[in-house]
Amino acid sequence: ICRLVASIKKLSQGGRDITDAEILAWANGKVRSKGKSSSIASLSDPTVANGRFLLDLCDSLAPGIVNYDIIKEGSNDEERQMNAKYAISVARAMGVLLFTVWEDLVDCNPKMVLSYLASLMLFEKQGGAEPEGASGSGSH
Repeated sequence: ICRLVASIKKLSQGGRDITDAEILAWANGKVRSKGKSSSIASLSDPTVANGRFLLDLCDSLAPGIVNYDIIKEGSNDEERQMNAKYAISVARAMGVLLFTVWEDLVDCNPKMVLSYLASLMLFEKQGGAEPEGASGSGSH
């Protein structure tokens, strides 16, 4: 996690340390900017366990990558587990390097939730997020 935060720091303005609060604010802002209503108040917010916010964040960075038809409500352990596994799979499908496992998300482990968010932030800052509609560049 320290290496991940160090990588983000290199990409931040002036190379200063980036705080957990800034990563959280970035994630909430990304989700909100795409018109989604999910949010988390802290890294230990119990709503992290249902996976909705994490999937909304992935979809905000790579529009269309999440199949919302298969997301469960997250009202029981089995549904939370399925959503968490899907959130890990989607981030990996985007090309995000993760150190988080689904159990960390279901358990709302704050350090590992931070790791998940920071990994997505680094992905975006390194240009990993493709603007909507950019895949059709015209070369065939």
